[in-house]
Amino acid sequence: MTSKAMVKINVRLPAYVVEHFKQHDNYTGAVRAALVSHVNKINDLAHNKFQPGQQQKENDNDEA
Repeated sequence: MTSKAMVKINVRLPAYVVEHFKQHDNYTGAVRAALVSHVNKINDLAHNKFQPGQQQKENDNDEA
């Protein structure tokens, strides 16, 4: 897997969120991993939701 280019940003987060991630040895890496995971899940859901011929996953019923 090739790595994608990184873009450095400044972001303001609530103190409790920063404190949570500072429990990790590499807290900026932990924040990055959490954000990447979240976006990947959203993208996967959006992609899989509208694929014709696929059965709906059980967790997709939570929208009601």
